[in-house]
Amino acid sequence: MKYFIVEGILKNSDSINENILKEHIEYSSQNAVDVGLILVSGIKGDESGGISIMKFESFEKVEEYLSKDPLKLAGIQEYRVIELTPHYIQSSASEWFKA
Repeated sequence: MKYFIVEGILKNSDSINENILKEHIEYSSQNAVDVGLILVSGIKGDESGGISIMKFESFEKVEEYLSKDPLKLAGIQEYRVIELTPHYIQSSASEWFKA
């Protein structure tokens, strides 16, 4: 597996509504979170998009997944994908992200 930092960049936040947001959340949880492809995901502090740490077999698989995201299909959000080669991993990573 390869690891990626995915930055969502909102292009048209005025088009976000409850339905499209629900579709995005369902798509993300059914196709990535529930099967373990997303380690962590959240909204950027300035609410201009989101950040996720993901794992996939290849860059192309990440692109394929993102191309079907409801926010991308609606022209609301674009994605920037950066491959990450981890060198250091906190042994208690799950504890590190708890609020």
